[in-house]
Amino acid sequence: MANLQLFTISKGILFLLFFAFTLFFDCRKRSIPAMIFLLFFGIFVIHSIFFGKVYYAFFSSLSIGEFPLILLPTLFALFLLLLSKWSREAIGYGDSLFILLSSFYCNAYHFFFLIITAFFFSTLVSMFLFCSCKLKKKNPKNFRFPFLPCFLPGVLYLLGISLF
Repeated sequence: MANLQLFTISKGILFLLFFAFTLFFDCRKRSIPAMIFLLFFGIFVIHSIFFGKVYYAFFSSLSIGEFPLILLPTLFALFLLLLSKWSREAIGYGDSLFILLSSFYCNAYHFFFLIITAFFFSTLVSMFLFCSCKLKKKNPKNFRFPFLPCFLPGVLYLLGISLF
């Protein structure tokens, strides 16, 4: 039982560190260095090796019907990565890579909660920016904003419910 708690806590802390680093670079430089993705993917692999018994117990207890639920976040993230390629980065590669690595760190329910809240808040930010551009008589077509900060409300909510 203690091993499962340590697994859950360490995975959550690693995700928060990953989110903090990517958020910092996305807001500051509008790009996320590839080394951050490689570093946190490597950390995930090491974490998976260290907690191999927990992963084995989890995957061996799944029924056939539950297995697609585990793969769905990763498949969705791979689709977004392809969409980034096809749209010539209308959705940035960094955002898609963040979503892909998040699918490894989060369970399916938390993952889709984060995606839905991020899309919801990006819609609100887009509407606000569109209206402010129209009021200032600027062209809103050329305006871009980083997508990763839109994950912040969902991450803070999940952090809050896990602490209390």
